[in-house]
Amino acid sequence: MNRRMKLGLGLGWVAMSLAACSSTQAPRAPGAAATVDEPMARIEPAPEVRGLGEARMLMTQPEGTTRPAGEAAATGAGADGSGAGALPPGHPALPAGHPQVGDEPGGMPAGHPAVGNGMPGGMPAAGKGGMPAGHPDISQMNRNQAPATQAASIGTLEIHVSQGTAGGPAVGADGITLELYHRGQKIDAMDGKLREDGTLIVDGVPVTLGVQPLVKVVHDGVVYSAVGQTMDSTHPNQTMDVTVYQATEQRPDFRLRARHVSMQSTAQGLRVEEMLMVECPGDKAWTGAPAAGGKPVTLELTIPADAFGVELGGGFEESMADVRPGRILSHLPITPGQSTFQASYFVPVTEGKAEVNWGASAPVANMMVFLPADGSTVKLDGLEALGSRQMDGGETRYYKAGPVEAGKVVGMELANVPKVAATVDDGHDHAAEMKPAGSSATAKIIAGVGAAVVLLAG
Repeated sequence: MNRRMKLGLGLGWVAMSLAACSSTQAPRAPGAAATVDEPMARIEPAPEVRGLGEARMLMTQPEGTTRPAGEAAATGAGADGSGAGALPPGHPALPAGHPQVGDEPGGMPAGHPAVGNGMPGGMPAAGKGGMPAGHPDISQMNRNQAPATQAASIGTLEIHVSQGTAGGPAVGADGITLELYHRGQKIDAMDGKLREDGTLIVDGVPVTLGVQPLVKVVHDGVVYSAVGQTMDSTHPNQTMDVTVYQATEQRPDFRLRARHVSMQSTAQGLRVEEMLMVECPGDKAWTGAPAAGGKPVTLELTIPADAFGVELGGGFEESMADVRPGRILSHLPITPGQSTFQASYFVPVTEGKAEVNWGASAPVANMMVFLPADGSTVKLDGLEALGSRQMDGGETRYYKAGPVEAGKVVGMELANVPKVAATVDDGHDHAAEMKPAGSSATAKIIAGVGAAVVLLAG
């Protein structure tokens, strides 16, 4: 059975569109968070269903169209009916007092050049009926003119879900959720099911101010998420492709292809930011190793035992991760291909000294650590110094490790870490401002297009 969803425009969205065009309010400061007071769109059940092969839209002429009072019916007829039918259909009505037509050959007044010599719409041919000899043929002018375009306010989203596991069952009527975001704020969400062929068309997407879709598909007990491009009045239609896999409890031979760490001294302590790329072979989604009394764990990261203020960014999901002293546990299924994760935290600096270390439950092919040349000294454990390089933020030192076996810990001890004075208390949480975006869907959309998140259903 074919399935189709429809989003209906709500008054809140229309009001916001009008306000954006007419408001005289001062522009919002860069970086200020956008807010949504009420939903800008509402869900309406689709009155009909259709397949992908059918037309996207039918443009129809509105019925009951009326003309301004006193305007004639554009037939050339006067108030008394004289001259009726003399002008071609669609010709504008003649003004009061205009000489009547239809009494002379060709329907024009005496002395007017004859028309209707074979050109479309009664237009005289070149050299005939009053057109000078050698005049260019203008019969094709309107045909070659580009049609006028009008910005769209409603868009259509097509979703195609495919099976990535060889020999796996074809994707059918899996559950699906669509969320729409405007400037990082979720404005609407809808739940439904795919068609039997793993596709879905969503009509009525409000694109006037620009929205970005987040699609979540549940397949074989795993939730697969994908972020689309922004849909706006110039790009109202979009097709999204999502690949799903069959789940397995057999651990694949995956690795951390890269683990990059950057550090910077702040008033709160040594700020550490990490970016990891997980690479997994095969064509099945690993749901994790069983854990006693808890969720299965797919990835365990070792971080400094005294780390505080841990924030999980892109790739992690708050409901599918645990932060414990010296460890970050992820319960997200590991899927084929590459996945990126981000995290940040602070390490205390005492009398200019700090100690950091890192490990993982999977082998690390390449690890890089970046540290400003701020006068601090380092004692390496499992890392190799590569020198320094001038960067935009100043001279930066580089350290390398890899390949690093699963479970092995590397790190460094720092001394003479420069002290950074605390900022003046102005009522703002500057420490929070320095933290990366959280792991919500909003943060994933702001981080960029193409990010994919996989969750265990239920």
